[in-house]
Amino acid sequence: MLLTQEQGPQRGRPKKIDPSQTLEIAIQAYWSKGIDHMSINEVCRRANVSKPSVYREFGSEDGLLAAVLAEYQKVILENLESIFLNGDDFDKALNNLFNFLIPPKSPDYISKGCLYSKCIGSYRALGKQSKKELAEMTFAIKAIFKLWFERAKEIGELDTPYTAKELSEYSNSLIISSMNHLAKNEDRSASRRFLEMGFSIF
Repeated sequence: MLLTQEQGPQRGRPKKIDPSQTLEIAIQAYWSKGIDHMSINEVCRRANVSKPSVYREFGSEDGLLAAVLAEYQKVILENLESIFLNGDDFDKALNNLFNFLIPPKSPDYISKGCLYSKCIGSYRALGKQSKKELAEMTFAIKAIFKLWFERAKEIGELDTPYTAKELSEYSNSLIISSMNHLAKNEDRSASRRFLEMGFSIF
């Protein structure tokens, strides 16, 4: 899942903070290294901003991560809505979901896995604000999956004894597992195969 190309550390003296640019750099930093291996000092270095300016803008390191998750959620939901709610039939939407989660080919700068799954894996390291944002993201992702499954069942494109809520829970867990598999596995095709196998029950 791609937002923008990862940016290298900015050079020169720390500049006046640009919240949007700082968030973009922070997203890529936490995404590439994971929550446990990325410090706010390194985020500041990459963004070429001072730590006090980050604290003034976001309140704390937890506040920065919460803002990162809120921004990341917007992008993820926009993509899921474009996949599920544009009128495509179920099978085509499912294939588009695979292509979004694990594209067949991706530039080298794209970090493997996804920030959402990495935050789930590092839940204990999160603060109160970022945990709240993560919970809201989880709820929103499950909700849009649930809506997709409900519509597919209503028009006869999905025949299954499982409820839309059960399918949304299953899908969310499967995506987290697949993204973790991708983050640890150099073979993109194997990770995509793993994802496709999980969704083959539909």
